[in-house]
Amino acid sequence: MQAAAGDYGCGGRCRRFGEKRGKGFAARKTFAKDVVAGVAASATTPYVLGALRYAKKLGATTIGVAANRVGPLMKLAKIFVAPEVGPEV
Repeated sequence: MQAAAGDYGCGGRCRRFGEKRGKGFAARKTFAKDVVAGVAASATTPYVLGALRYAKKLGATTIGVAANRVGPLMKLAKIFVAPEVGPEV
């Protein structure tokens, strides 16, 4: 997704997944045999959620990684990883 994020180029300002500035994730060839991982500290980043929704719709396996154990990313990802993190020091 990182490569797609670089192409997408809207810096979180896009309202819905698929709006183009660059070609973005939707232009990547994603298939059911692929695995798509999304990383979002808050588990609520719109671009990450949109990419996982798109990948899930195509039948790809989805993985979510977040510091927040509660959020929509947990429901979208087939595999969800939320490491226990301590306070910043």
